[in-house]
Amino acid sequence: MWLLISILIVIILLGVVALLVAKKKPEKDYYSLFIIGVVWVPFGIIMMFLEPDYFLGTLFFLLGWCYFVIGILNKDKWKKKSYLIKNKFWRNLIIILLGLGVLVGLVAYMILR
Repeated sequence: MWLLISILIVIILLGVVALLVAKKKPEKDYYSLFIIGVVWVPFGIIMMFLEPDYFLGTLFFLLGWCYFVIGILNKDKWKKKSYLIKNKFWRNLIIILLGLGVLVGLVAYMILR
């Protein structure tokens, strides 16, 4: 019983310290929420078709949809950063590597199916 009480006290103290340290709230990056939503919605749909018995696909779909909608509703608050890679060599390399990763994943799925 004393162990549980001491753990609870430590958690409360850590929470108080965290509140005191985090006086300034960081700005929300709504563009990142939008991108997470754009990625999670199709991933959730794919997961729903691959594993229909599990709730994971539906969870990703719903959370992705929420992030997508929050990002779109706050489009005027998007930070004006350039998220694009300026160097063409690195951009093309990343695209090729991602494409190869998708291709390898599909081949592995077909083989192990």
